[in-house]
Amino acid sequence: MIKTWFGAWLALGLSVLLLAQPGPVLAIPATQAGLDMMHGMCYSPTPSDFKPGSGVYYDSDFTNDSFRALWGMDTTAGVGRQDLKNLHDNLHVNVLRLYDWNTPSARNHVNFLNEAASQGIKVMIPISNYFMGLAQNNDPKARTFIESIVAEAFEGNKPRSAALFFSIGNEFSLNGISADTVATVTEWVVRKQDALGVAAADRLFITAPVDFGVHGDPHSRPAIVDLVNLKNAFAANSYLSAQNIYRDKYVASINTFNDQAYLTSYLSSTFASALPDTYVMATELGKSASELGGDRNQQATWLQGQVSAFLTSSNSKVLGACAFHFFDQPWKGGSEGTFGIQHFDPSKTAVTVGSGANAYLMDYLKAWPAYQKVADAYK
Repeated sequence: MIKTWFGAWLALGLSVLLLAQPGPVLAIPATQAGLDMMHGMCYSPTPSDFKPGSGVYYDSDFTNDSFRALWGMDTTAGVGRQDLKNLHDNLHVNVLRLYDWNTPSARNHVNFLNEAASQGIKVMIPISNYFMGLAQNNDPKARTFIESIVAEAFEGNKPRSAALFFSIGNEFSLNGISADTVATVTEWVVRKQDALGVAAADRLFITAPVDFGVHGDPHSRPAIVDLVNLKNAFAANSYLSAQNIYRDKYVASINTFNDQAYLTSYLSSTFASALPDTYVMATELGKSASELGGDRNQQATWLQGQVSAFLTSSNSKVLGACAFHFFDQPWKGGSEGTFGIQHFDPSKTAVTVGSGANAYLMDYLKAWPAYQKVADAYK
């Protein structure tokens, strides 16, 4: 993190110099499955009775065997909401952006990945901010934890069918994490794949979602400072640079809640001018209903326009978007809790799956107007 005004202006000066240099054409094959145009959804199937640290809810990772009835079918209990099937069949989603992914010794994700693959859905496997914080603080366990997450994404030296990206943290600069730490963790991720014998062409793609803040940019360009700092950090890392990770495997990602007109101009002009050699996607698009006076129809129209801006951009480096979020997250409180395209159905009683310390709720979901807007956009 830059600690002084002098350091901030120096970094901006270096950014201007960097952006003035012509860059190579990025070598990502845009026709590769999942990278031609991502129809994505932000997904965290948190039960309505979630209490952090309590019983089976000892973490916030639900895309694993312990919560199979949420994303698939629990054949033992004979119930299942089958979110993955819904996401593919009804919403036409082909990529999931996740947030929480514990180590495989704590949570087994292989069956989730297999189910996603069977539904034709790819997954962005997150290295969560919890692990990024350990890395930032030089915790000696950080690398071991992160390498175990990487290993779970592969079967032998081949990626599991659903595994597409490693998503390194979320909004790093807002969470006290430096661009250098993002680069260091990315190096660990790549080196672990090399240790597994993964061919360069089979490595998963890398992204590191950034917020849409200006962060001192004198030209008031949202996200550009963070993205340029990431580019510089990758270039300064000798291993990543030698492996051409930025050029061959990196896709920029932004979390933005601006409207369609702004995003259309941003992608074709602001982003294209600043980072012409970089592919980009949105890892969060939406608008909180509470910020729109609770008007769910207005929320739906807003999200539809945002998605359209990314799916129809004149910038050929735009690779799609992820709508935020699969359903409301009311436990977050305030505006954070009303971004969903669905909500818990008040007319249906949630089912308790499992028993004792392993019991969790399978809630039923009901669509808001934004659900159909996303389905139409992706279809």
